[in-house]
Parts: sequence; structure tokens; C-alpha cells
Amino acid sequence: MKANMRSESRGVIELEKADSYTKPMQRVLSQLFATRLKAQVYHWNARGPQFYSAHKLLEDVYKNLDESIDEVAERIRTLGIHTISSFEEIIQFCGTSNLKSDKFMGLDEMIVDMNKSLESLGKVISDVLKQENLNCRVTEDLLIKTLGRVEKYAWMIRSFEKESE
Repeated sequence: MKANMRSESRGVIELEKADSYTKPMQRVLSQLFATRLKAQVYHWNARGPQFYSAHKLLEDVYKNLDESIDEVAERIRTLGIHTISSFEEIIQFCGTSNLKSDKFMGLDEMIVDMNKSLESLGKVISDVLKQENLNCRVTEDLLIKTLGRVEKYAWMIRSFEKESE
């Protein structure tokens, strides 16, 4: 086997190709971090008649995003690349639009904003999956699993949003 290739289940990753989707994977990781942080802030600051339901739902969201964060970060490391390591890098990869999190929002506003963040995260993951140079089944599988998790929570948040109107 060539020195610049690494064996992997279901195929071989060429390190040069891994570099071509490092930035998109870092963007996914950054969006996961920002969305996860927002879910926990909203979890802590939820209030009103739907407090308990929202509090529990947002806890489920951030705990499940924790799992996705770990899996994506470990995948990036498996490819031999260092992960993001600062809030500065998170902002570099995902911008500031998803970092809006206002603890003084009402619960209805938090739910609407959380839905927007989950939908944005889903779009980022979908865009990475559509890339022609993403030619690694293991990475694709991980992103598909993560997208499924994100879509599930976006649906749950949307359902909650309609109930609370």
C-alpha cells in the first residue's frame, strides 16, 4: 500500500482527497457546536406555561448534538486532521448567524430560533453530502446519520412551535 494512503473499512482514503473535504467537515462541526450551545442556553432559560416540555426537549436536543459533535470530531481526527479548537474557529467556519442566542427571549421566540438553527444545520450537512469530492462511504454514512438526527429534532421543535401558538 502506498505511504500516502490509509486503509479503512469499505475502502481506502487518499490523504490528498481527505484534505479536500476537511473544511466542509469543520463547517459541520462548527455548526453542530453553535446549535448545541444555543439549545443548552435555551434549555436553561426557558420559562412560561410550557417550561417543562420545552426544557426537556431542548435537553434532548443538546445531548444528542453532543453525540454528533463527538462522532464528527473523531471522524475528522481519523482522517489525520486536527479539529477546530476555539470559538474563533467556530465563527470562521460558520459565521455569526447561528450564534445568536438571547436568554431574554420568550419561549416562543426561542423555539422559532431553534428551528431556524436546526434547519440551517441540516442544510449545511446536506450541502456537504452533495459535494462531488466527498468520496468516502464512512464519512457519508456518518453525515447521513447526523442529518437524520438533526431532521428528527427539527421536526420535534416545529411540532412544539405549532402547539405553543
